[in-house]
Amino acid sequence: MFYDYESGLRKDKRNGLDAMLKKAYKGEIDYIITKSISRLSRNVLDILVIIRGLKERGINIYFENENLNSIDTKKEIDIAFNGALAQEESRNLSENIQWGYQRKFERGDNLAGKSPMEYRCENDKWIIIPEEADIIKKI
Repeated sequence: MFYDYESGLRKDKRNGLDAMLKKAYKGEIDYIITKSISRLSRNVLDILVIIRGLKERGINIYFENENLNSIDTKKEIDIAFNGALAQEESRNLSENIQWGYQRKFERGDNLAGKSPMEYRCENDKWIIIPEEADIIKKI
């Protein structure tokens, strides 16, 4: 079993994925089962590179949610389409989060319940903390 804590948006820093692919390329794995295409990656190019590299070695990836086998050449377009949907969903979620933060900044809301360094909020007013202000000035 292989897993990652990093986002499927990028292939970088995905130690579990890297370890699985190394074992597969060495011939130690001949069949891979994953929950969904988005768990493999949320980048269409990465998905295609991975499944084609494995397919060259006769290794299938079965995607449970989509009920697709990567070894079936006719299904590659379905895999690419679902990968594009996952990539777009990830991009859209990121934009929505950024939009929400921007609205909070515009309203002057306290983000994540924390005061920015150098300030504290008392009775809806920002008060400068002199000791932290010195640190900010040095930075």
